Amino acid sequence: MTNRSSDKPASLQELIELVQTQMLLEGADSEKFREMNDQLERLYAMKKSNRSSRVSPDALVAVAGNLLGIGLILQHERLHVVTSKALSFVMKSKA
Repeated sequence: MTNRSSDKPASLQELIELVQTQMLLEGADSEKFREMNDQLERLYAMKKSNRSSRVSPDALVAVAGNLLGIGLILQHERLHVVTSKALSFVMKSKA
């Protein structure tokens, strides 16, 4: 399907909205409604598969903070003898 106002293909979200609008105009008991419902399910599946699995910025900040903290503790322990358990202050991973 293409967007009628231009030559470029419509985005998945635009296609989903178009199918939903057409479904509102159809009767819920018609065969065409069932076909559009199947098409809508396929569009949602395509949209879900197009998502990239990115790491959240919050997780990156937590990892960077932990690495910085470990580096500072190790540097301090190399220069000065530390008898406490300094690494117990590092956040535990939730995963």
